[in-house]
Amino acid sequence: MSDANRSLRSRSLLGGIWTALQRIYGSLLSVVTLALLSRLVGAEDFGIVSLVSVFVGILALVGDLGFTPSLIRASAPSRVQINTAFWTGLAIGTALGAALALAAAPIAAFYDQPQLTLMIRVAALMLPLNALCAIPTVLLTRELKMRPLAIRSAVGASIGAVGAVILALLGAGAWALIFQGGGNILVDIAILWSAVSWRPRAEFSFREAWAMLRFGLPTLATQVVHEGRDRMVELVLGKLLGASALGYWVVATRVTSQLLTLFASVVNAVALPAFSKIRDDRARLQNAVRHAERVCASMAIPGLFAIAAVSPVAVPFLFGGQWATSGQIAQVTAVTGAITALQWLDGNLWWSLGRPGVEFGLVLTISVAHIAAVFFAAPYGLLAVAVALLARTILLAPLRVIALVKIGRMPLAIYRDIPGIALSAGVMLVAMVALSGVLPHQPALLYLVLEAVVGIAVYAGVGLLVQRAAFLELRTDVLHIVRRRAAA
Repeated sequence: MSDANRSLRSRSLLGGIWTALQRIYGSLLSVVTLALLSRLVGAEDFGIVSLVSVFVGILALVGDLGFTPSLIRASAPSRVQINTAFWTGLAIGTALGAALALAAAPIAAFYDQPQLTLMIRVAALMLPLNALCAIPTVLLTRELKMRPLAIRSAVGASIGAVGAVILALLGAGAWALIFQGGGNILVDIAILWSAVSWRPRAEFSFREAWAMLRFGLPTLATQVVHEGRDRMVELVLGKLLGASALGYWVVATRVTSQLLTLFASVVNAVALPAFSKIRDDRARLQNAVRHAERVCASMAIPGLFAIAAVSPVAVPFLFGGQWATSGQIAQVTAVTGAITALQWLDGNLWWSLGRPGVEFGLVLTISVAHIAAVFFAAPYGLLAVAVALLARTILLAPLRVIALVKIGRMPLAIYRDIPGIALSAGVMLVAMVALSGVLPHQPALLYLVLEAVVGIAVYAGVGLLVQRAAFLELRTDVLHIVRRRAAA
């Protein structure tokens, strides 16, 4: 392997390690916080706050205008480009925050939830504040400097979690969840701005703004459709089944999303800048994509399969017996998440290749089918919705593979490690399900510990037999990083 290849992989893996450490901490903190809050806050409050986050989340994407991936992909963005992106993002974020505050009352009336009005208006403040975080995040991500980003996330999550639990203990209800989502924003701003030397200047270029917008609009459209697809599920469930049902869905899907965030997004955090740096070297790019697919799959598939095996017991044990419904839903959504995790890299690849339109077409097609499945299944209950979305995921998963091979000119060999990983995880899942039949009346904690021991042993044992090369290559990468750090 060339020095350039090894250097990029080392920087990417080191960035991934920092991201992984933050994700591990954040996921553990999130699970502990959710376990506490689920005993202090009702399902209806979770559903109401989910509705608030839908609008804030989508508008935050709109406010970026796709400038973030445009700047990350650029070979060397100029000072004028960076300043133009900053002032544009701040202006759009402020305007969208004001518009959302004005729309708060009609939204609350539509859902027949009067308390939504003030909550939405408070949450709308996040839009201009989030805009202040965008450029420092871009600059750090471009250089694969994930340490400050990891510290920012860990500190912010800790403040949000502690504050939310305190407010919940004081009887704040849904407001505790509102604080958890945005109470740390000022700390985020302080940490990010202290980690970069760049400071905004009073300069703006309409030509540069238009150039970034031309690239960013397809990317923005893709992100909005993708985010809107998931958020639309919550809007539909909140309207058709009510806030309480939405609360059960939110808790169930949060279990899955934490695993996805921990595993798949660790790779995704460094994929776009890494792919963008080598997009003109086809051989290196193909090797990097295959490596990223393998790392992502080897973490996400077994983790989510394990959740599918134990969630009917684990969710009530961790969050309380009143959330048993969420445990059944999580069993299905975890399998869906395992398939979805393999496709998270695709968007980064299309963006790095300068083909965001392809990703937009794929996301739009999949999203239409996704929403249609929700509308069809919602009258039959939450579990039916989860099953319908799993079916949609299985049926349409080949679309992305075909697109990468036919349009992206990626060889099928980038997936050659996936069968071994899937086999190892599948055998693990069978073993864990079989064990649950042998231990039907054990205490929940003992049951979960035994399931974890069996799952890890089976996955590692089968994995060493069928994917030994992948294990050895990962070991080589880690040792190379350790040696580089020791020599520095």
